[in-house]
Amino acid sequence: MNHTFFRIASIGILLLGSFPFLHPLSAESDLPGKIIARSGRLKTITDRGTLILGLQKDYYPFHNAGANSSKLPGIDIEIAQILADAIGVKLSFKFLPLPELLKAVENGQIDISAGGISSSLERSRLAAFSEPYLVTTPGGLLSKRVLPPESESADFLKERIRGLEDISKLGRLKIGVMKNTRNEDLLKTNDEFSKHKLFSYTDRNKLIEALLKGEIDLLVADAISIQSLKKQNKIPASFIPILGTYREENICLVLPRGDTEIELYLNFFVRSIRSDGRLQNIINKYLK
Repeated sequence: MNHTFFRIASIGILLLGSFPFLHPLSAESDLPGKIIARSGRLKTITDRGTLILGLQKDYYPFHNAGANSSKLPGIDIEIAQILADAIGVKLSFKFLPLPELLKAVENGQIDISAGGISSSLERSRLAAFSEPYLVTTPGGLLSKRVLPPESESADFLKERIRGLEDISKLGRLKIGVMKNTRNEDLLKTNDEFSKHKLFSYTDRNKLIEALLKGEIDLLVADAISIQSLKKQNKIPASFIPILGTYREENICLVLPRGDTEIELYLNFFVRSIRSDGRLQNIINKYLK
């Protein structure tokens, strides 16, 4: 019986050393609820008293710099505020282009990155990723003017234009996409898109403007971004949203490689806000 007790006690001590969020609050903490971190990036954050989050600027619905940003700051802004509160620190932001966000986490310029970043084997060479907090797919906004005559039938859209793979049934299209994204890589490397003409943009507003002006026939982006454009009523009825699953994309928090403590904590954090409903409430606010 005594041996069993000591084994259980030893396991408990081991768990406390592995998971910083299980430590009791230190009397020396200068912020209420501040966690006790032992090493790595999490200790840097708690010692500094500020979480520095990297984001892509004005990438709705992940970040919103518009007039209604006080009420709808962005999905990742709201998630990051919950994270900072849970750690017990303040929150600050640093805005960088997507390619720089991964490197900035690794070199310590920022603590973690968000902003609708999907994980991939290629990106794992530059940084590590948390468990996904959102799942999306490459999707599109298609101009109705490129549809064949039979598209007058209501069943045409329902039966034939579901996911990106269905654009193979159409003629040669002018496709617009954001530069240096996984969607651009998809369109450049997948043979089923090779017959179309590709235009890459560095500014999202210019990409949307090109679609509305008829300079491109199809805008390719993640389905979450397209859903948010629909909700904002920024896209006229003359464009068809393509939201069927083409391939699964996992949206994750970006963290430094080899830092077990912050990886354990962020994965625990994602599971917690998913299970208590806070994550879904945020998503519904921007997409439903």
